[in-house]
Amino acid sequence: MSMKIAQVCFPVEMSNKVGNKKYSYFTDMEDLDWQDTVVVETRYGIRVAVFMNYLGESSKDSEKASAWIIQKVDLNRLEAKKAKQKQIRDIKAKLLERKSKIEERQIFEIMAKSDPTLASLLKEYDELLG
Repeated sequence: MSMKIAQVCFPVEMSNKVGNKKYSYFTDMEDLDWQDTVVVETRYGIRVAVFMNYLGESSKDSEKASAWIIQKVDLNRLEAKKAKQKQIRDIKAKLLERKSKIEERQIFEIMAKSDPTLASLLKEYDELLG
């Protein structure tokens, strides 16, 4: 792996936007794509940034690099976790809905055994449903 110089921008706080100012960083990662989320070292500590591009060795901005990109953030795993969580919620909602309908039916059938009016209504209801 060879060392490269990359440019990143930092997200604007409290928004989904990325700032316009580019900062130069050392990296040995050769597979970064535009707008990949990366972790970088700064004088204020570790921060999240957005990869913009690689610089050529002759670029004057290459000389400004003094810190490293630490790693690329794998957001695909996060999205997969969120999708799985949503799927679990959706299935549970369907299970609870089905459970409620079954419980309702069972309660009506139990009550119909001791209440002739309810038994008659339940029979009429079933006939209408076909």
